[in-house]
Amino acid sequence: MRGHGAVVVGRTLIDSVARSVYLDVNARVQAEAITMGREANYLSPGEVQKRGAPDEYTRAWELWKEQVR
Repeated sequence: MRGHGAVVVGRTLIDSVARSVYLDVNARVQAEAITMGREANYLSPGEVQKRGAPDEYTRAWELWKEQVR
């Protein structure tokens, strides 16, 4: 798959869709920060672990479903 884009997986369909949506959003934000000459301040592994897996996509899921209809 090298050179053919991103592959996104999740435990559920909702997780996979959320990761796809936020992959795009985060990539755009990171690209904008780079063009402004800013250095990214990433979360440490400990900060990521404290956050845990996001599972609060109920409201967003309803919006995403409406957008594809």
